Amino acid sequence: MIQDKTPPADNGQPFSRVATPYWNIWQAPVGRADKRSPAVLRFLARASHSLRIAPSGQPLLGSLNPELSSGWSTSTRLRGFTLIEVMVAVLIVGLAVSALLVQIMSYTDSASYLREKTIAHWVALNQLELERIANRQTNRLLDKEKTGKTEMANREWFWRITPKKTGADGFIQLDIAVYFEEDDTNSLLTLTGYVDEFHRR
Repeated sequence: MIQDKTPPADNGQPFSRVATPYWNIWQAPVGRADKRSPAVLRFLARASHSLRIAPSGQPLLGSLNPELSSGWSTSTRLRGFTLIEVMVAVLIVGLAVSALLVQIMSYTDSASYLREKTIAHWVALNQLELERIANRQTNRLLDKEKTGKTEMANREWFWRITPKKTGADGFIQLDIAVYFEEDDTNSLLTLTGYVDEFHRR
């Protein structure tokens, strides 16, 4: 704190000149009217915003001390990222996102495949049950290949029933294959069932 050599105020305290970060650097004591001119007040107001005082009382930053001001701004300058560092970070993030997308697509494909296979299994079960119902009513075995299509889950499914002989008389094996398209050679699912001709009419 720097003391002015001015006459004491009414309360016995001299005028004080105090340097602070956010207040006027000259403050009048409490109880005494400020008789300074408007020009002086404007100058002091501008100076108070540019002057900073350290705990030791030495100015660190401000237009009143340009040498210390430039040294302060240089020592506190922050170091940014280089272009290579930014490119490496972007590459790492890109690889991580790509791996995540691959996993998500794999899970999505697996879920879709399981859904389609489940529906195809329902289609095959329905056809097997229909053949068993027809066998109970007629007591006859299927002796030739049978094809058709069924609508389920908002799409058409194509199926083919192939009868095969077994080692037991009066029993046949039915292989029911389900396809996406009518001309597909690879079935999505094949279900095997058995029917006999030992039903009473």
